[in-house]
Amino acid sequence: MEGRLLFKNCGILKNDGRARKGLAVVVEGACITRIAPDAEVPVLPGDWAVSCDGRTLTTGRVDCHAHLVDGLAREVDAHQLAQAHPAGCKQRLASALTLTAQEVQALAAFSMARALRHGFTCVYEHLFAPHAVEAGLQAEAVMAEQLGLRLCASHASHALEGAPPAKSQVRENLAFIQSRPDVGLVTGGLGFFSPALLDDTLLAEVGAESERLRTSLHFHLAGSESDVKAAFELHGAAGLQRLASFGLLSPRSVAFGARALDEGEWRLLRESHTFIAWSPRDELLLPSVGTGAQVFLQGPVLRGFASGGVASPAADGLAALASVTALARGRRALDPDALLMELFFSGPAELVGRTVGQPCGAVEEGMLADLVLYDAVVPDEADAAPALLWQLFEARPAWVVVNGRVSVREGQLLGADYLELAREAARVLQTRRS
Repeated sequence: MEGRLLFKNCGILKNDGRARKGLAVVVEGACITRIAPDAEVPVLPGDWAVSCDGRTLTTGRVDCHAHLVDGLAREVDAHQLAQAHPAGCKQRLASALTLTAQEVQALAAFSMARALRHGFTCVYEHLFAPHAVEAGLQAEAVMAEQLGLRLCASHASHALEGAPPAKSQVRENLAFIQSRPDVGLVTGGLGFFSPALLDDTLLAEVGAESERLRTSLHFHLAGSESDVKAAFELHGAAGLQRLASFGLLSPRSVAFGARALDEGEWRLLRESHTFIAWSPRDELLLPSVGTGAQVFLQGPVLRGFASGGVASPAADGLAALASVTALARGRRALDPDALLMELFFSGPAELVGRTVGQPCGAVEEGMLADLVLYDAVVPDEADAAPALLWQLFEARPAWVVVNGRVSVREGQLLGADYLELAREAARVLQTRRS
């Protein structure tokens, strides 16, 4: 885009939960270059000026662990949604065995389009497509670049079909990573489903390749007591201890489903600076597993929001609010407002910054321009986190900007016909369910 992208007369929600209004925000290239009172920033020839009329501009949302394909399929099956979890992963992964790259592309394209229209600018994808690993990841990359979504894509490799197929899945995941050496909109991560579903030899290889390539790692941790029991029965050790022994806990690691952990395991996560991707819907839908969630929410670990499937802002926001409020009752040291801001803004910003190697995750000068303009008006400058954050969960994202590129304009997707993507995804789902 030639010239500047200029947001006129907007409000800004900062990561500390405070709001400012009456500002102009200038985007040049991929970055925010100026923020100033609106009257001080005139529109210049060649500018793309957006009249905000007091609407709220924030940094884009981040889904720290998604299943763009599998999550969309599970969404239309209430029974499967209620059962979906690492403890019952065999059914989920078995259903992915027949996925083709074309089906992956159709389902992921619609999920990405929906994510953009919901205000998500970055998604960490964990694909299930064991017979189309590299082709499926490449298909997702093509659609992310077409639609204008920041994507870190990995594969949930597993040994349910035996060790040789698992090794092949990891090798194809590595080939995808190496095909994208430059950090652009799409980056490759190295993934596996869970430590229980890979043997020691392959886990050691994953650790060595991750260190060599300096790439991010994505996996599930114990989500229930049955997961912990299964890990001991298969390998004689808990998942976290095995991961630590192979160097798989590090600042490059993103762990999802960390619920059934003891104090020593949480200490391992904290000391290794492993990032925890947390799903508020899981916390409400899945059975309680003792104090794991409480330790997670109160412990000083790096954490951020994850859908664990396909994000739904209002539902996820309500689930997060309910979970955090429940934990805050009777615990005066826990600040629920600050925790919500951390989960949805500052935590994910830390993860994206690690991935792209550039400052991001805030509406500030010098930051990457991953921005969302909402149809919500900020109040006067004040500590506005609770009320305004809830408004944003329910508000329509009007403009979405990723890496300085406009992906959504006044609610309309620019990179493709949204309804056509929806129809194609519905056709694929219907075919697979028939």
